[in-house]
Amino acid sequence: MNLGNPMKELQKKKGSYLVEAVMTLPICILAIVALALVIRIIAICQSISFLTAKEVKEISLYTNSFMYTVSLCSKIEDSVLHECDALTDFRVKKVDYLHREENIDDLIGVTTEAKFAVENPAGLTGKIVFTEKLLTRGFTGALQDAAPLEEDAFTQNGTSQKVLVYLRYGEKYHLPSCSVVRRESREQNEGIEMDREDARRKGYSACLLCGGGEGYG
Repeated sequence: MNLGNPMKELQKKKGSYLVEAVMTLPICILAIVALALVIRIIAICQSISFLTAKEVKEISLYTNSFMYTVSLCSKIEDSVLHECDALTDFRVKKVDYLHREENIDDLIGVTTEAKFAVENPAGLTGKIVFTEKLLTRGFTGALQDAAPLEEDAFTQNGTSQKVLVYLRYGEKYHLPSCSVVRRESREQNEGIEMDREDARRKGYSACLLCGGGEGYG
């Protein structure tokens, strides 16, 4: 009965395992490197999206301050390039400012293009082009379902109570001294002043605390 040489068989198995390890190790390393690059690319793209959305949100909140799309584009570009060091270039390719789409008014559409490079351990640099489109609605002081102002709105001779609408905090109108409104908002003049009757026609209702100057609260 020939059982063979156990040591020789063991050496053959060790050699087989070593060959497999030598063959699979580079593949595993390449997979890890590729995954790291993908994560890096995704992180940069997410950063671009966040920064762009942040700027577009600020613009939508202060729509009346951005009447010229040239300055609007420059503001977005300067902010994103300053905050994201990885970018080699960032441009606003298209702006649809305060347009109407599917029965919704005051829409702001922004299309941007970003370019950046990522380098792998082998020293090869890949150039990435990332395009995004954002759509939001500008706050112009009117609700979507608001009815047009009636003729008597223009003939009140300034006798109506003046109230403030703070777009950040819902659909109420307030007295300038209302404690519901945050102090920093008053200091930064974020409120839009209008006649109380005008605010009502636009769909706003009186603040439950200050009463909007209606004698309660």
